[in-house]
Amino acid sequence: MKILHEIILEGGALGIRILYDEQQAGIEPFSAENILIFPTGPLTGIKTPNL
Repeated sequence: MKILHEIILEGGALGIRILYDEQQAGIEPFSAENILIFPTGPLTGIKTPNL
């Protein structure tokens, strides 16, 4: 997964990859077994103009 961190810089894409690898198929949408991920991008916390 270290290589994946070097290739994908955007948090959203990395969050989707983690969800794809860790989430089991066939789980109900509001089940307690679902994974909750808060992906952030590379500019999170930096004072930049709206991009």
